[in-house]
Amino acid sequence: MGCASPTTYDLEIVFGRPVVESIRARLLQQWPRHVDCCVSYVSEEGAQISQPRPTLSVVIPTRGRPERLAVSLAALSRQSVPPLEIIVVDDGSPDAAAVAAVVAEAGAGAQLVRQNGAGVAAARNAGVRVARGACVAFTDDDCETAPDWVERLTDAISSGADAVGGQMINACPENPFDSALQVIQDFLSVAGSTSSGRATYAPGANLACKTELLIALPFDERYRGAGEERDWCLQLTERGYVLVSEPAAIVYHRQELDFRSFWRKNIHYGRGAHTFRREARKTRSLERPAFYRELIRRGFAMGIDVGVLVLLSQVATALGFLKAMAARARRPH
Repeated sequence: MGCASPTTYDLEIVFGRPVVESIRARLLQQWPRHVDCCVSYVSEEGAQISQPRPTLSVVIPTRGRPERLAVSLAALSRQSVPPLEIIVVDDGSPDAAAVAAVVAEAGAGAQLVRQNGAGVAAARNAGVRVARGACVAFTDDDCETAPDWVERLTDAISSGADAVGGQMINACPENPFDSALQVIQDFLSVAGSTSSGRATYAPGANLACKTELLIALPFDERYRGAGEERDWCLQLTERGYVLVSEPAAIVYHRQELDFRSFWRKNIHYGRGAHTFRREARKTRSLERPAFYRELIRRGFAMGIDVGVLVLLSQVATALGFLKAMAARARRPH
């Protein structure tokens, strides 16, 4: 890894990459004879295109969906560039034996880590702690990765990115509930991208990052299943790291929602939004009205039924936000 050791990442996390780079440049000027490590670092930064593809570990949080998990693992077995390892983190599944059987059937390249319902952010961190790859990619147990997914993600990392987010595609376009959530996911991805390919947001089910950086900047475990990737991506980019969007890295998302699960999921998103806006490392203001108008407009562009559901999703999200706000007010200070 040259100079990019955990200590380097720790300094960058605290002070930000631009400050650390400035200090490094001054050291190069004053002590030119002691720059072996720094020259290695600069060579890595200046010639990313020539870097070999990094090894990659895949982390999959799961809870109570062994059948879906089996499909997800089967898709990973068909990768054009196989991952170094697959780490399944069981977040308190009711039938733990069924999950263990699915992981065992996937072969020696898959291993199982257990935790007791600590949430998806904690599950991702648990997977990172045991990962052996130079990079870690995350997907979910209701997702199927395209055959070149690992190849596309690792190409982006070896070309100079610190982290990369891929494209989520709705695997059930005939389901209006799934389609409505896909509109929201796509809108967040578009809103968090720039013309240069840089991004400030990537979906947690299609995200890869250098392992050392994930260790230094873990997911905030106060999030219990919604919003943690948005918080993490913003922290990453605010510290000067490079997050890029790679639409060719595709994951197919198969949710198969009905009205009840759609409503509950958006209530959950509202709780995550409250953590993101009010309880995370700093208070963040709500989005402007134009953000929501454009989101709803995009929903209706997909059809009246999808538009109504996108509108309803925002009602449920607002309700979840208010419930979380009320619960926080009742806590002893």
